[in-house]
Amino acid sequence: MPRRFLRPRALAAVLVFGLLVAVPGVFQASPQGAARVVAIGDIHGAGDNFQAILRQAGLVDDRLNWAGGSATLVQTGDCFDRGAQVRQVLDLLMRLQPQAAAAGGRVVTLLGNHEIMNMLGVTRDVNPEIYAGFVDAQSASRRERAYADYVKVSDARARALGARPEVYALSREQWMAAHPPGYLEYRASLLPDGRYGKWLRTHDAAVMIDRTVFMHAGLNPGNAARTIADLNAQVRGDLAASDANRQVLADRGLILPFFTLNEIAAAAQGEIVSLNAANDAAMAGDQQAAARLRAADPRLVEALRGVTTVGESSLLAADGPMWFRGFAMWTSAEGEPRIELLLGLYGADRFVVGHTTMRSGRIDMRLGGHVFLIDTGMLTSYYAGGHPSALSIAPSGITAIYLDSTVPLSRSSGTPTAAVAR
Repeated sequence: MPRRFLRPRALAAVLVFGLLVAVPGVFQASPQGAARVVAIGDIHGAGDNFQAILRQAGLVDDRLNWAGGSATLVQTGDCFDRGAQVRQVLDLLMRLQPQAAAAGGRVVTLLGNHEIMNMLGVTRDVNPEIYAGFVDAQSASRRERAYADYVKVSDARARALGARPEVYALSREQWMAAHPPGYLEYRASLLPDGRYGKWLRTHDAAVMIDRTVFMHAGLNPGNAARTIADLNAQVRGDLAASDANRQVLADRGLILPFFTLNEIAAAAQGEIVSLNAANDAAMAGDQQAAARLRAADPRLVEALRGVTTVGESSLLAADGPMWFRGFAMWTSAEGEPRIELLLGLYGADRFVVGHTTMRSGRIDMRLGGHVFLIDTGMLTSYYAGGHPSALSIAPSGITAIYLDSTVPLSRSSGTPTAAVAR
């Protein structure tokens, strides 16, 4: 008996938005653990402030060349969105990596939820000023060709589905407004073969250096991966699967490479509705519908399922490793036993995370001194009261570095953090 193919049950979740050791994601700074590690949290396109805190921490010179010697810089994700200097930040990190390695140091760049969003095609927080920096001599003609391709795909899907879903119904004026000059180039740079997309897809979600776990958000003990390597494999695998699903839909003529995640989800929904309608007709005895179902492309059906469930993956799930905020929001009574459990699981002493902005604009240490929250609102034009900051972990102690001071850190009161969840 024919059965229903797929249901768009998860679409709502989609539409909301140096020396390596044997285990990936685990790095020993030196045999004695003596090298300094400096962690910097969410940058959000604040390129000038990022450069300033790198200088203050002694990691770059006045010409922005690596000056940190054998130190390790860990950037815990969220270079993207809100600020206008994202490209400046990315280019600097990419340039510093080989310089640090040549000096015996290391630059570790981790994925944050905003890196994930941009790779998936969630553009809601992109500062429109960024697009102008991607305009080149071919942008105008590239934009015209892309609109022509959109019209062809739209007309083809409208004929195939017997109706024109909204995602294929933009007028020329609407389409051009949604795709300003430089937009296509920006999106192309983040695809798997793009300049930044290729680089980002080599990044881990977490790294452990000398018994400190660095990551962007946090971990829910109820679904935490067994090892740091497993965590990184999960995120990398989910991202690769999403890329593969996008490519299948593009190869079948359902979407174009620059479609946003919302547009991809809407296109998938149209196909699912059509397949389910054919299934209903087949169950009622329609032989043509039954033949269509038998001829359905299994890989396309699988890709449609993947698109509708990406919101449940490690990439977008609210309690997943890219978004979880428990480290900042738990009370001491809630959090301290959970942190002890996670530390025991990974054989670690502490976690260093960003993601949740400190209202104080200062690095906070909490949950028995085992969690350091380092998102201090570096994009000061967006975060009132924010400050550029860095966390230094060295044999001499753990200190917070600001542009105007260096503060030794001590145990906090353990009360819930005054934080802004964005």
